[in-house]
Amino acid sequence: MRMDKMTPITAADVIAYASELDLWRIFKYYGEEKHCKLIARAIVESRFSIEPVRTTQQLAKLVELVCGFSFRLDKLQRKAHVATKIFQALRIFVNNEINELNFGLIVAQKYLKVDGRLAAISFHSLEDTVVKRFLQDNVIDNAVSPVPLKYVSFGVAYDEKDMAKMKECRWEKVNKHVILPSDDEITVNPRARSAKLRVGVKVS
Repeated sequence: MRMDKMTPITAADVIAYASELDLWRIFKYYGEEKHCKLIARAIVESRFSIEPVRTTQQLAKLVELVCGFSFRLDKLQRKAHVATKIFQALRIFVNNEINELNFGLIVAQKYLKVDGRLAAISFHSLEDTVVKRFLQDNVIDNAVSPVPLKYVSFGVAYDEKDMAKMKECRWEKVNKHVILPSDDEITVNPRARSAKLRVGVKVS
């Protein structure tokens, strides 16, 4: 599940060692999974069974057993495996994706000239929240649970003075509302169904 193989934590580590509380918070906030508590409890209990969860197939099967069904329908009324949101949550957590997005926006702001435009396409409500608040000049440390936003990326960090300078900026929205894909676009490119585009102009 890691984008960078040098990062220390793997999805397997999370499944094997994370507490029940941490697991359900990861599944709830990063996967928006309705059965997050039951799935977290089942994973922890499986550690004491004859066959603990060690593979993706085992995890998918466990989620199926907890939920009582194998598939659910997505926004296009297509079948999606019931464990999809769990794997999404693990991927976001392991790769520190929310913090990486936050960090990337701030660094882009540093290098963008006045009147320059910043466009961000997000595919998840958590990501869209970070982008929305950023363009509203509302960059805060605790914008997203369960892990507070940090001004860091893997192997890179700025001190507080540098970050204060980067945050001294104002944005003007190009569009009043978020831009969503049309029905025609979704038909041609189904992957765009969850996309949200926000564009801002740097004014100071």
